Amino acid sequence: MEFKKSLPFYKIRVITAETAFQKFLIEKYPFIDDLSKAAGMKLEKHSNLTLSKVYGDRLLPENVMTEFIKKKCPVIFLKISNSCEAEFKSFIEDKYKNFSDAVRAEKKKIKFSQLCPMDTDYTGEANEWIEFMEKSVPLSEISFRDPSMMYHDFLKNKYGSVASLNGKYGLAFKDFSDIRLPAPWIDIYAFRMQKGELFWKYLTGNYGMVLNVITVHGRALFNTVVFVILSILCALTINPLAAYALSRYKLKYTNKILLFLLATMAFPASVGMIPSFLLLKDFGLLNTFAALVLPGLASGYSIFLLKGFFDSLPSELYEASLIDGASELMIFWKMALPMTKPILAIMALGAFISAYSGFMFAFLTCQDPKMWTLMVFLYEFQQNYSNYLIMAS
Repeated sequence: MEFKKSLPFYKIRVITAETAFQKFLIEKYPFIDDLSKAAGMKLEKHSNLTLSKVYGDRLLPENVMTEFIKKKCPVIFLKISNSCEAEFKSFIEDKYKNFSDAVRAEKKKIKFSQLCPMDTDYTGEANEWIEFMEKSVPLSEISFRDPSMMYHDFLKNKYGSVASLNGKYGLAFKDFSDIRLPAPWIDIYAFRMQKGELFWKYLTGNYGMVLNVITVHGRALFNTVVFVILSILCALTINPLAAYALSRYKLKYTNKILLFLLATMAFPASVGMIPSFLLLKDFGLLNTFAALVLPGLASGYSIFLLKGFFDSLPSELYEASLIDGASELMIFWKMALPMTKPILAIMALGAFISAYSGFMFAFLTCQDPKMWTLMVFLYEFQQNYSNYLIMAS
């Protein structure tokens, strides 16, 4: 309640029984002529008949109002007069007379309240209140505590008569009961007061919500960053080393090794998922970064590409480096690798895209929520959040 008092009026949504009443009227009297006949007045549409007017002037039959009040109206808008306190005690005693002494003693402690049961801290008391109202309380003992009617009382106290209100604002109401809460005008006024705030809220709100969920819940962002960095480092280390070795040392079976590496490109990635999963399971590596990185450690295409580039370098470069006293590792690091920067950039980009967008294998090998990557997290996110947040994600 203290928090609510601290809010500006336009951030408080007023809920009334009027919505439930209009829905009830449409269900009970689908045709407006039937409603006009029941109310004894000519109506153009269902909304011409307000709950305040019907209740105050008793326009509808008692059995219809009883049905609405006891079956359709949310109980938060109802209250029972204090004169029913004795009947409530009798109701409780009769209902639990065949129960154990402990249960009967507990139920007798329930205090009758003229307030709505939603104001109580004891759910059982609320249930007893509702059952008592539906079964035992006459319609004359039930009244509303609806914001619309409170608004009417406020206007009566402030202006005295509806004529005074009409004169001040140029209106044409016949009675206070015809007045509705001016929710649309409040919304328009509130929009004008906070137009800039609303613009940025609706422009960035969904993205802010998604980022908040990603950063606060779980480790998906951290896992993805680590996975991407490891994938790029491994791609820029393993593949150049393998390609340099195949190019520099003329092995008899180099072509067979290349053919084997290129053969891996002939199969879709999904074909290798099950064998990879079983191997990782046997090694006890599931739900680790090793499970994410090891299966993609080397790339046949990258090795083939780099070997072709290393083969194209003049042999005199290698000979000059050896004459200058460079070791094989220094030749690779200082001479050969810097020349492959464009290819390494393509490889790094490919490794990043593969690691960042990889979903199925990450979902298969890392099912522990603590090891989810961003793609797996967003998949789970889409199962639990609304469409507008899904589109933002």
